[in-house]
Amino acid sequence: MGVYVSGHGVRVLGLLGRRTVPWSEVDRITVRDTRYSIGGLRVAGGMSVQIDPHDGGPIETTLWAQGIDFAFRRHAFHAAYQELRRHLTMYRQHSRNIVTG
Repeated sequence: MGVYVSGHGVRVLGLLGRRTVPWSEVDRITVRDTRYSIGGLRVAGGMSVQIDPHDGGPIETTLWAQGIDFAFRRHAFHAAYQELRRHLTMYRQHSRNIVTG
């Protein structure tokens, strides 16, 4: 499980599958208070990083603030989130330079 980045996109490996999204298809990357529906109940999941593609619903990542990797290292959760946003920004700047350059 994890979130992996390259110059081409971001891959989210979860317990039940994986999804790769090219940077060109990413609208934004956000931190949201995640909630789950279990039966008729809404259960708080805590803060997690989500990827919003241009088309389709949000993609939840395995980056969860209360998870084992970040529970006692809040700064590491924020650093991982900022790193994803930095990669998206770099892709956009590079793409803009190709178009105008």
